[in-house]
Amino acid sequence: MEYDSMNLGKFLTEDNIFLTLEQVNLAAEISQTLTTRPRQQWQVYLNILAKLGTIEWLRMRSPELIQNDSVQLSNPSINQLQVGNFRLNLIVTDSSHNSEVCVPRAILENSQTQSSFYVLIEVIEDVPVLEDSEEQVNVSLLGYLTQAQLNQHNPIILDDELALFSTDWFEFKPDKLLLYLRCFEPETVSSQQRLSQAVQPALNVGDWLKNQLGQIAEELSWTLLPPLSYSSAFRDLRSPMELFTDAVTELRNQAQLVIPFEARTAYRDLVWGEIAMRLYVTTWQINTNINSPEWTLLLLLTSQPSSSLPVRTQLTVRDELQVLEEPVLTNPTQDYIYAQVIGAYNEQFFVTIHFPNGTAITLPPFTFIG
Repeated sequence: MEYDSMNLGKFLTEDNIFLTLEQVNLAAEISQTLTTRPRQQWQVYLNILAKLGTIEWLRMRSPELIQNDSVQLSNPSINQLQVGNFRLNLIVTDSSHNSEVCVPRAILENSQTQSSFYVLIEVIEDVPVLEDSEEQVNVSLLGYLTQAQLNQHNPIILDDELALFSTDWFEFKPDKLLLYLRCFEPETVSSQQRLSQAVQPALNVGDWLKNQLGQIAEELSWTLLPPLSYSSAFRDLRSPMELFTDAVTELRNQAQLVIPFEARTAYRDLVWGEIAMRLYVTTWQINTNINSPEWTLLLLLTSQPSSSLPVRTQLTVRDELQVLEEPVLTNPTQDYIYAQVIGAYNEQFFVTIHFPNGTAITLPPFTFIG
């Protein structure tokens, strides 16, 4: 089903489009042919409106990018648009002030539906354009999220069909999205995202084995602990070292995790809203062979005294290409979650703490330079 673009889409501002009655009727007609479920029919209707608005935005800003202006959906739940070599997943919200937005789980779990960009689009019905004029539908392009950026976050799974994105993950710069679509290839955008991670100042945990904290760790208020000792007397007020020793002893007994005495640990206290956390990071060398030296990073996330971690808190550890570990706190009686990864010298690991409400803390990367 095609439409005459000459009679469609009148701009309010550069990134806002008023759709015509013809477009609105087209969206309603398509939604009725794709599904008979009322709730899904409404979502398809909004998806078509978003797609119409995006096509018009591209037509006005960069018409050479429009190669296919079909607004049909191959799947009622998935709203995609091919722009050159880029695939865009269009995500609809009814307000730019929403802190979260629902997305179909299918776009996360099927590589065939993953995209170069996830574009956040506001669709508002019944907008008065001029005094005494008919109300229309306004479509606004708010921002975008690349696949590489999405990989650093942890969407909340709501049910079998839906997941939740935080709108804080999106970059609210439509002009930058247009620049990517005009001037770059998907591989270039992906490489740029990985590079932006790699150029962050990294904490060199190799310094800790020399009894040095390092400048970056000092600036970020990390504290270097003395070498590990498995014996500590019980006291009512436990020091960070004693609390860490208790956790390590439990891991040694329950998970057969053995930390050598030459390992060194540093910790940092973090506060996010009402959540007071403590992250312990331990490192040691596991292979000193000159041809392939390796090191390990052990992370243990717990609460500070008199606080607790909320259920569904997640600790994600990834390298420059993929997620390696992502333990989740599943029981309110759990005192901590932990993850361990192994890397070559100079390799970097990126750590993010995700909270049940969709927010997250991303720490500077950790590396080992001997």
